[in-house]
Amino acid sequence: MTFTDSTMFSVGPNTEIVVDKYVFDPNANNVSFTANIAKGTLQFISGKIAKLSPDAVKINIPTGTIAVRSTRFLVEVGRPSP
Repeated sequence: MTFTDSTMFSVGPNTEIVVDKYVFDPNANNVSFTANIAKGTLQFISGKIAKLSPDAVKINIPTGTIAVRSTRFLVEVGRPSP
């Protein structure tokens, strides 16, 4: 997926992800990106939102939150160990 601010992400098979909030209105200084990934893989490449307001981009995973600071990353969320 490519968003209007040029944020891009790809998900692997059987990935469960929800984009909770996406706002890109830089003229009104209103930008935000929040997503939750429950399981699977995600490759994320930040766009203009992370450059304009690094604190406005968050990817929540079951064990915490990834705060995005103008970067790219790959995350895999699996089942907890027994």
